[in-house]
Amino acid sequence: MDGFEMLMKMGYKPGQGIGKTQSGMTEPISVEVKVDRQGLGKTLKKDTYKPKNTNAKLNNMDTRDFRNRLAQEKAEQLQKIDLYKSQKVCQELDTKENVEKPEESWFWVENKEEKEDDDTHDDIEDDQIFNNLEKLDILTKYLRKKYFYCIWCGTKFNDEDDLRDTCPGSTRNDH
Repeated sequence: MDGFEMLMKMGYKPGQGIGKTQSGMTEPISVEVKVDRQGLGKTLKKDTYKPKNTNAKLNNMDTRDFRNRLAQEKAEQLQKIDLYKSQKVCQELDTKENVEKPEESWFWVENKEEKEDDDTHDDIEDDQIFNNLEKLDILTKYLRKKYFYCIWCGTKFNDEDDLRDTCPGSTRNDH
């Protein structure tokens, strides 16, 4: 008994599809004989390279945007850390000099207790005027001018000449 006879006994009729819904293939897969010497699938690979190049450019741009965004987030995180360190050092140096209030409200690290007690909106408005980079720049200049201190060197210098000669600069990149 061959395969076609067995299909006929199971209810198959020529020209119909196979399966419950009879939506299957009605004709067998055709066999194509290759006459060239390029090998199986060679022409298909050539055709698929072209559309992938445009997708590759888009993917490359997405990758570049992703990397730029990560670099920017990392830089902002470092600025935030540097600002916190500067605020902490400023608070320590000011308290050693018996300064009771900072020149600006954001020069010192905010205590949670003080933050809950103060309901003034002026401080909030001051905080929103400057971003972290601007705050860091202002606070760094204050520390360098008043205390001859560099947060990246971690050193309090003797005077302005010592600071200028020994410290490489007033930014993280300079160090």
